[in-house]
Amino acid sequence: MIPDDVRPILVQLLERSRKREVEWSSTSVMSRRHGDYVVLFANSSLVIKDDDDGRIEGRILNSRGDIALTFYASYRDADDHDYDLLFELVDLARRKVLGADESLAEIRRAIETQVRVGEIPQEKPRTVVEDDDEVPF
Repeated sequence: MIPDDVRPILVQLLERSRKREVEWSSTSVMSRRHGDYVVLFANSSLVIKDDDDGRIEGRILNSRGDIALTFYASYRDADDHDYDLLFELVDLARRKVLGADESLAEIRRAIETQVRVGEIPQEKPRTVVEDDDEVPF
């Protein structure tokens, strides 16, 4: 369940995420498991994660990185809109972190321009002289 004082913040964060105005990051850079997403603020952060079992958890961390507040939603709570809110937030964070929009743009360009879709352009073979040019000493 999402606390009443947190819900309006998440709604605003969702609206800003839809507009691509939120810099989501993977928490794997913070030594957490892949699939957790974080947005950093000046003195706190918000972490969301999808447990892959139908439950999405959120945490508010204080400036020391301590968990100040935890909330969750489950798809099992059918009449609860909290799950839909958190599900879309996780999905938008994942798309941002994993570069889904960039991948879709590349696929779209390839489909529209290449004669054979899926053919990867071959790089020309490198010569020994070209390889030696990159030696830093």
